[in-house]
Amino acid sequence: ITPGVAKPCVFDVAGVRVGLCICYDLRFPELWRALAWGNNNADVILHPSAFVRDTTFPTWHQFVTTRAVENGVYVVSVSFAGEYFGDSIVCPPWVGTVQRGNGEITESGVDIIKGTAEGVLSLKVDLEFLRDVRLQAPLREDARMYK
Repeated sequence: ITPGVAKPCVFDVAGVRVGLCICYDLRFPELWRALAWGNNNADVILHPSAFVRDTTFPTWHQFVTTRAVENGVYVVSVSFAGEYFGDSIVCPPWVGTVQRGNGEITESGVDIIKGTAEGVLSLKVDLEFLRDVRLQAPLREDARMYK
């Protein structure tokens, strides 16, 4: 077995750009940046995983939150259910308050299925909210290495 070509996977679903990566890919911010910025321009990144409750488990949610915020994308990171897994997470592109285009203030935060049982997390991708976040945190414009 040999590694394949590392090419970001991004596709469209009902007007939303969706990127895809797997479990261990969480540790490589360059891949997430390639999915979210430039020509790929993902709005949501799906991250199926199998985070076992070992020494890496406590950092998983922090990494998901960081990848969502630093790239200005929604992240859906799901894990197996079962005795040694669980705690799937959905993270918005910003955690905290966001001033909307109409002047209103919105509070956003993560949603987690706590525990090891099967469950459902839903996500409404609000493209206006995503635009507002990207205007308030213009990381794409400020990152010199991507100009």
